[in-house]
Amino acid sequence: MKAIVYLMHNNGEQLNLWKQYLPSPEVELISIPAEQDLVTVLEKTASANLPSLLLVEMSIQSTTNKLLQASNVCRWCKENQPSIKIIFLTTRQETELNKVEQKWALRQGALCLLPKLNHQNLQSQIDQIYGFLSLNPPKVKIIADVPEITTENIVQSALGGARLLIKKKDFVAAMNQLKEVIRLNRENIEAYLLCGEIYTELKNFEKAVQAYSQAIAIDSQNLLSYYKRGLAYTSLKNYHAAITDFNHLLELQSDQAKPFNARGIARMAIGDIEGARLDYNQAIALDTNYAEAYLNRGMLHYSIGEQTKAREDYDRAVKIDPQYEGSYFAWANNSEIKGLSVF
Repeated sequence: MKAIVYLMHNNGEQLNLWKQYLPSPEVELISIPAEQDLVTVLEKTASANLPSLLLVEMSIQSTTNKLLQASNVCRWCKENQPSIKIIFLTTRQETELNKVEQKWALRQGALCLLPKLNHQNLQSQIDQIYGFLSLNPPKVKIIADVPEITTENIVQSALGGARLLIKKKDFVAAMNQLKEVIRLNRENIEAYLLCGEIYTELKNFEKAVQAYSQAIAIDSQNLLSYYKRGLAYTSLKNYHAAITDFNHLLELQSDQAKPFNARGIARMAIGDIEGARLDYNQAIALDTNYAEAYLNRGMLHYSIGEQTKAREDYDRAVKIDPQYEGSYFAWANNSEIKGLSVF
């Protein structure tokens, strides 16, 4: 005849572990919802069907008085069914338990207080319980948790794959991954940002603008979307639109050097020399090792005949980053790349 064990627990994870590992051909485990009164359940159970053991999470409040279920059931068993054994459970780790709690459990009438069940103490706790039932404990085989495959899992996997493919310059395969992300979640901002990155690499700046605009439509506070779209507008020589994006970005956050440098380039292109100078100065103030900002400011100085200042900025840029030695700017070709649109 099977030994019957009643289990009352209000933690879903713990409840599932007990239900998964405690039952055997010799032990039947019956879960009692924490909303029920355990004493009432026992009173309504025929004597022949009463449990041999109760496992009770000790913090669960009684539904009939201000006491704990654990205290109530210990008192009832002592007065009515002293043969029923009781073990208290807790959701805290063994290192978090103290002697006062252990002594309290014993005074109530429990055999012991067991800490939170986990894969490390699973076998020992099963051994204890079967020992109290005078049964040979089974050898526990840990069942590995199988992660649930959700839409979000698929989305994150596809995004990761797209990022790797972009690094490998396999833009067609990366775009196919991003199409799948967008199909599953049209609100995924990162997917549109990565699309914009691909179009920028392909010099298809019109499509890049569309991608970043989609990201902005989803989240009008996304700073990176404004920055990237501003750069795409600059590459399209739509400098006023670029300046508008950089202005909006800097209204939201003004402590980064790159947006000031980028706005400076756009302002320089429309002939706003003083505005560009202020932006380059601010970029350098925020990042004194920003080689590109020194180079851009040097080009500005050169354009207005300030040769000494131009040379100073150019030398500083090269000292910070030797790649600028003999450097020059070539505007990106903005010819349209067709066939990869997801819009």
